[in-house]
Amino acid sequence: MKKTVPYNAGWVKPKSHIDLAENFYKIFMFYVINTPCEDLSSSAKDIKKCYQWPKNVWSNRRLIKALYSCANLDKDKENPNLEVCTEIDNMREKLVKVKLNGKFPPANYLEKICIYKPKKYSEFIAICYHIRNSIAHGRFTVYELSSNERIYAMEDGVHSGKDEFEIRSRLILKERTLLQWKDIIESGPTGLDSVEEDDKIELEKKVIEEIANSPRVTVKTLMQKLQKKKREIKIVIKALKEQSIIRFDNSKRSWVSI
Repeated sequence: MKKTVPYNAGWVKPKSHIDLAENFYKIFMFYVINTPCEDLSSSAKDIKKCYQWPKNVWSNRRLIKALYSCANLDKDKENPNLEVCTEIDNMREKLVKVKLNGKFPPANYLEKICIYKPKKYSEFIAICYHIRNSIAHGRFTVYELSSNERIYAMEDGVHSGKDEFEIRSRLILKERTLLQWKDIIESGPTGLDSVEEDDKIELEKKVIEEIANSPRVTVKTLMQKLQKKKREIKIVIKALKEQSIIRFDNSKRSWVSI
């Protein structure tokens, strides 16, 4: 089923409360003015032409994996936080899967995405398309959390009646994620190596910390706590074991520090 909401929804307020400072300016320039969607702006920047990404940039999955890891986005886990819809009539079903079908924005502000993907766009460019539309059409808001984290709640769709809005996307993303995506894209292929190395080091630190501070640590518990896939955790565990930083304690059935 399609998903419709009031066009003048209560959460879509004037933006006077938002600090339109340097970070928002960077987001606005990247996603709206210099959008990666070539057909949406005269100042658009195609990522292959402007940032030297190869023709197979989306099919080899290396870039998209780095981008999605910024927000731990995953379609395959038990409780997915990313859903992509290719048929408008399936939008409500997809929103339910990521728990974005009810009150919007949701109370917990966990990063989540549910989008309709037009055929002309790859998956991530479709995400950029909806971010661009949400900001350009004013259908977004920004929340300041107690941790000084800024959260963007965004909605895109079609004004289908006097006070009816047909949803094509709902996105909850940290400002930090939006900026990381911008930096990764703009850094081009040469910058991706350092991004991946930084991600690897950061995950290793988190695994070491969990093992040091938790009574029992397994691959499964690390997957749940760190929101990572089994393969990612196993690669880090193997590396830390080879460096003699951790070992498996059979009596405790747990990974422990050495």
